[in-house]
Amino acid sequence: VLTEVPYNGMRQFKGIVKADFHALRSIGANGFYQCTNLETLIIRTNTLCTLAAGTVMTATKVATGTGYVYVPAVLVDNYKAATNWSAFANQFRAIEDYPDICGG
Repeated sequence: VLTEVPYNGMRQFKGIVKADFHALRSIGANGFYQCTNLETLIIRTNTLCTLAAGTVMTATKVATGTGYVYVPAVLVDNYKAATNWSAFANQFRAIEDYPDICGG
């Protein structure tokens, strides 16, 4: 089970459109940097996942406003206010509200 996306972990991986994590605790700097096709990031962890820097999502569809980050409903407001995540506040959605995208 993957619990961390390390520094530069998926940097410039153009093939990733959807990333779904069940136990993610942290995303390192540049973790998804320039993953230009990444439009769906699902973080199912019941605790806030830390984001190392605002550049983690540079040039992704999440960063450009056309992609979304799905998290448990009880954490949506926490993510919107969290350090480095707050830059993407408008892109957060509750997993429970999108079963067609997140399964369930």
